[in-house]
Amino acid sequence: MFLKGDKKAMRIATEIDSTAQYVGEERAIEYIAKAGFDAWDFSMFGI
Repeated sequence: MFLKGDKKAMRIATEIDSTAQYVGEERAIEYIAKAGFDAWDFSMFGI
């Protein structure tokens, strides 16, 4: 959880494809975890 103003907010999930293109999937997942997300959307198809 992180603070947003005076309220707590959750970071539930995000996509990793845009980051994985630059740093690879494993490093992208590490970054997402360090940012506080609980899950990620594993992109199976390039858009």
